[in-house]
Amino acid sequence: MSIEKINKLDAEAKALYDLAIEHGLIKKPKRPKKDNSKKGDIFLNCRYCGVLIRPDWYSRFDKRYCADCL
Repeated sequence: MSIEKINKLDAEAKALYDLAIEHGLIKKPKRPKKDNSKKGDIFLNCRYCGVLIRPDWYSRFDKRYCADCL
């Protein structure tokens, strides 16, 4: 296939995708929410591994992580 045919097919596919989103056939993908936490914030679960952190097992440097992960 030539580059021109590939570009034309790509443009047609994008047009069909946009049309399907407009008519509600496909849900528009959402962007992930931005994490605006700061170093001093205390989380219940570790940001890295997701394990519940006991009060004595927080990292000394950053309270968003457990002592094993940071």
